[in-house]
Amino acid sequence: MRPRWLVGLGGALCAAIMLFLPIVTFAETATVTIGVGDTILQVSGKTSPAAFVTISKDGGVIGTAVADSSGVYSQTFTAQEPGLHELSIYAQTTSGQNTDTVSVNVNITEHATTSVSIFLPSTLTIQDASLAYGEQLILNGETAPLSTVTVYIDNSTYATTTTDAQGKWTISLATTSLSSGQHEVFVRVTDGFGEQSYPTAARPFTLSAQPDSSAPSAPGIIVPGGAPSVPVITFPPPDTVWHEPTITIRGTSGGRVQIELWDGDDIIGSVWSNNRGEWSMFLQLDPKEYNLRARACLEQRCSGFSATVRFRYEPSGPLSPSERPLRISVPQACFSVYQHQMVPLKAFVLEGQPPYKASIQWGDGTSAVHTFLHGDLLFPRSYAKPGKYTVTVDIRDAQGREKRIYFSVHVKRSQSELSPIIILCILLLIAVLCLLLYRKRTKN
Repeated sequence: MRPRWLVGLGGALCAAIMLFLPIVTFAETATVTIGVGDTILQVSGKTSPAAFVTISKDGGVIGTAVADSSGVYSQTFTAQEPGLHELSIYAQTTSGQNTDTVSVNVNITEHATTSVSIFLPSTLTIQDASLAYGEQLILNGETAPLSTVTVYIDNSTYATTTTDAQGKWTISLATTSLSSGQHEVFVRVTDGFGEQSYPTAARPFTLSAQPDSSAPSAPGIIVPGGAPSVPVITFPPPDTVWHEPTITIRGTSGGRVQIELWDGDDIIGSVWSNNRGEWSMFLQLDPKEYNLRARACLEQRCSGFSATVRFRYEPSGPLSPSERPLRISVPQACFSVYQHQMVPLKAFVLEGQPPYKASIQWGDGTSAVHTFLHGDLLFPRSYAKPGKYTVTVDIRDAQGREKRIYFSVHVKRSQSELSPIIILCILLLIAVLCLLLYRKRTKN
């Protein structure tokens, strides 16, 4: 027979076990049923209307989307693996053109929603990538509707255009300001809200060398049907060190030709030479070395370039921000048009503070003032009378920084208008017919 104390101890142990057993079981059940948020990836952005968007992660397609009529697309992916992943997106437009693929690294957060927004680049097609001298570079593409497309050539802003309601755009660019050889072009889109797309990849194109039609000509002579002779820069002398903030460049050429002045591969501006072949251009200087060269143009035929004149501007003291001139790019400075034809004068502010005030002297005795809230400056103008006009534009930004640029415009008589001689001949013919009719009636 067991002692009473042992039986009591066993009963106490059993009671203790029964007392704690529900607590242990509850704890295990709670651990299993606690819920967590899903790991979600949300991808959205813009492209052309109704484009088919393909979305890949780490090299494999995870889904697709179709953009709406505004070019907006969106897709949500659940149960994603957290951590760092590579996301790649491209779109195919309704015309079958593919955008460049945009790849980004995305850190997907566990138990949360990770959002990625990608404004895909425009499609970009070059109509002809091998151009003869003087041929236009024609580009087209598709992107978000009612947006601005900025064209860059050799990493410098060259021109802008706008897309239509379907997101389509096209532009034809003059290439006479570009040197012969290979160049690269890419575009970037800005929508109506100021959001920018990813840039396209750069596309190469080549320009043939200009025919050397000025070789047999004497200085200051224009060969009939050929280009003007090569101009000469007479001031400043080569290797000058200049200490004033402005300078007037001078030179000689044939009489009444358009002079383009360049700093290396960048156009500074264009003016007309006078009857004696003298020309000049006023410049506001940046502290740097200048490599000036000039060429003469007439009827869209240009000479070769002059010898390069190098000089350096070294200010006598430090310059405040407002004392530095605006940095402005001019895609084309020399124009030849007909009466009433629009002249697409334009410039791009590369460094400045908007708004920009432009005071324009059109060269025909009239002037205008325009204010721009962005750096794309457009000055469209047509002329009613034939003539040779030098347009002067003084630009000033919100900080007081200034820059003067020049355009030369050759306005030819419209081919649709009758010359005074033809008009006189027609009037004489009418008078003779009237006289013959009068004599015939008097005889009767």
